Amino acid sequence: MSFLVKDKAFYKNLLSIAIPIALQNLINFGVGMMDTVMVGSLGEVALSATSLANQPGFIFMITTFGIANGAMVMISQYWGKKEMETIRYVFGISIKFAVILGLIFSVVILAFPRQVMRIFTPEEAIIAEGINYLRFIGFSYVFVGISNALTTTLRSIEVVKISVVVSLSSFVTNVALNYILIFGKLGAPAMGVAGAALATLIARMLEVVIVVTYVVAFDKRLKLKWKHILTTRMTLVKDYFRYGAPVIVSEVVWSVGMSVHAMILGRLGGDAVAANSICSVVQQFVTVFVFGVANGSAVIIGKTVGVKDFKLAHQYAKTLQLCYIGLGIICGLTMFFLKDAVISIYNISEGTKLITRQFLTVNSFIVFSLAYTAPSMVGILRGGGDARFVMILDLIFVWGVTIPFGAVAGLIFHLPMPLVYLCLKIDEPIKVIFSSIRLRGTKCMKNVTREELPEGG
Repeated sequence: MSFLVKDKAFYKNLLSIAIPIALQNLINFGVGMMDTVMVGSLGEVALSATSLANQPGFIFMITTFGIANGAMVMISQYWGKKEMETIRYVFGISIKFAVILGLIFSVVILAFPRQVMRIFTPEEAIIAEGINYLRFIGFSYVFVGISNALTTTLRSIEVVKISVVVSLSSFVTNVALNYILIFGKLGAPAMGVAGAALATLIARMLEVVIVVTYVVAFDKRLKLKWKHILTTRMTLVKDYFRYGAPVIVSEVVWSVGMSVHAMILGRLGGDAVAANSICSVVQQFVTVFVFGVANGSAVIIGKTVGVKDFKLAHQYAKTLQLCYIGLGIICGLTMFFLKDAVISIYNISEGTKLITRQFLTVNSFIVFSLAYTAPSMVGILRGGGDARFVMILDLIFVWGVTIPFGAVAGLIFHLPMPLVYLCLKIDEPIKVIFSSIRLRGTKCMKNVTREELPEGG
């Protein structure tokens, strides 16, 4: 295998980025896991309500990841050239968009909570609990946007440890407050699902306090000033829409698609929603390192393409693809053998346990493909400047394959739930073929930086 990278520095650099991000993902998994376990102890209605009420927040979070990762396409390549001033102005673009979007989401969610819940379920008991959750969680979106924009920018310039500190602090705060506010401990009222939402809101606020404090008081690399946020460099805005907009579109397409998946499953009953919620948490756990490697891949490929060493970037891509296959095998086996242990944690009916076991079995095979496609597309293709191809692939397969197949299977033919779930996930194995073909040459490697910016613009 002559194409494999022999340089130990490559692997050391990859792991130095991937491991802290994997730890951050693992901590975030812990937050999701504890939320579902604690809320799940209140019953399936509460679990289904929080799962569906979180769908707008899920769309927002993924969209802000798109905004931040759209900037990351440019920042990682400018980082290869060590052009820090340009990086600061690109960050300013991303955080403005994230804050504006957060304000829009908050207004809509807080003004129309019942209408939002009716999008996902017709069951009044679930809607009522979901409204209680949305009344608090609706205030969290701006904080999520700021945190995502800052941590992603720092990650793009290989400052990753602060993300772990932020996530760990959020985890401890969220779990402690969940215990106190959901169940009414230490003299607090028992707020149920509303308590879970308030705990999450406080944890999100703390994340922003920590990361902003780090940037202001301790950061030696980014060195942000207010002018970088308040001043708009139109040349960079145009570049951002050219190279970053496909990332945003891709994330929006995917996140809205996942919410439509939840809506389809919501029409099949609360047990399907609860099973899907548990399955999503397990998938997040077994793929924590996959997405750490994906982010590490994006930075490494972006840096290399930024200095126009396309041959080396192609060699890196081939080596990384082999790593993804190995990760896929590990992830699939882990999910398959952990499924019964995970199900035993939850306070759910025997019927829901059966559906959850079936979903997890299906996902054991799907996650093998996901471990290849996600880092190939998010890491190599986006990092290499080929975000448009990823956007097209997501558009075709989410809205042209999984949603029509899932809707027809579940809502028209009323097929067994595992088959409906498979239809909703079938895009991942197909995308393996298309992404591997795209990565065969250097056509996907595109330098998106400028040699110099126009004066004042």
